[in-house]
Amino acid sequence: MTTLPTHPSKLKRIFETRRGLLLSISAHDVGVLMGINEPDNRTVRRYIDELIDFGFCIGSVPKEGGGCFIPTTERELELAKGDCLGRAEKLVTKARKLDENFRNGPPQTDLPGTTP
Repeated sequence: MTTLPTHPSKLKRIFETRRGLLLSISAHDVGVLMGINEPDNRTVRRYIDELIDFGFCIGSVPKEGGGCFIPTTERELELAKGDCLGRAEKLVTKARKLDENFRNGPPQTDLPGTTP
């Protein structure tokens, strides 16, 4: 197996103690433990994606009391997958709306701040 880069290795150690939804941790708190101070947690999320690409199973549930965790049951896995699929559906809807607006909406040159 390929060796993990430094930050994902540190992240892996954090998640080794976060098995199951009851032990979930917010992306913000993961950032604090890693010494990353970002308001949107993009770097932490990117590192989580890298761990998933390396073969780890790290899910998240954004609801109150949720966070990031290693699923330990089928139910937890389904919750984590549901979160991903829900976000994907919103992105597909947004992409369709962009296409619709481009083709059927007002000419983009009619928008404020644009010039013909």
